[in-house]
Amino acid sequence: KYGRRPIMLISAMVVSIFGFLTAACNSAGQLIPCRLMVGFGCSGCVVAFDVFAELLPTDYRGPLTMSTFYWFTLGALYSNVCAKFLLCSMGWRTFTIVCALPTFVAAAAGFFLVPESAHWLVAEGRKKEAAEVLNGIAKRNGSPMRYSSLTMPEVLEEVGTMDLCTRSKLRRPLIFMMFTWVGWGLAYYGIALLLPHLFSEHKELAKETQLPNMTTGATSVSQFINATAGATSALSGIPNVTAGVLSLSEVVETATSVSQKCYGLSFNFKDIIISNAGQACGLTVGVILVNRIGRKKTQAFLYFVAAVFAIGLG
Repeated sequence: KYGRRPIMLISAMVVSIFGFLTAACNSAGQLIPCRLMVGFGCSGCVVAFDVFAELLPTDYRGPLTMSTFYWFTLGALYSNVCAKFLLCSMGWRTFTIVCALPTFVAAAAGFFLVPESAHWLVAEGRKKEAAEVLNGIAKRNGSPMRYSSLTMPEVLEEVGTMDLCTRSKLRRPLIFMMFTWVGWGLAYYGIALLLPHLFSEHKELAKETQLPNMTTGATSVSQFINATAGATSALSGIPNVTAGVLSLSEVVETATSVSQKCYGLSFNFKDIIISNAGQACGLTVGVILVNRIGRKKTQAFLYFVAAVFAIGLG
């Protein structure tokens, strides 16, 4: 009704705007609506796949459409690298802002670079506009072909949304695809959200470095030595700790800040990045196989491999 392009751009802007607003949240009551709107906006971003697929030649549509998922892997790697260098040092607000930036850049670039779908324009009777879109694409690709107007081929059969439920030939594939996508969504997003927890551990630095009677200052020399001895390994990277030139209050304050700056967690970002990079390996296999053995066999094979290795997570 409104076209592919405006829906895609509005969705990207919703994701980026509420992504930025997330960084300003101070309570769960503020955070939940912002993240809800981010998810709402993500649902419209899939329109970009339609625009891309409509422009692809039939012979390469499968591999090239699958190749767009490399951006999912790149996004996962980007967020993990940002987390490694920003989350513990500058806080979650800065990390959230940096993660929202790519969508904002994509929305701005899409406004200037992405044309409306020629297929949708023709379907709406805007044939000359559709021709202008294809002429612009041909010009950028160095093709001499030009069109004055485009027409739609005759529709073999009109199919509506309700036909998916009322016609057995359509209902059966629909049901199978529903189970497939539900399973895929649960597995993919479930494992993706689980990874940070698998490669993290709770810090106990504040507890380890807590000194007796620290509020009153009534700590003996022996108590101070015993209490700080256990903290030396945890705080060895902090200047002057091992040299013994920090005061009692400075040791406690430093230990507490170290424990709290990454929210009481220690993440193994290297392992998380390696795990996310595995997506690119599986995707490459899929791109190679999809035109050789077909879509169904490629999908079944990769799902089977994922299921086998997912067992190891338990």
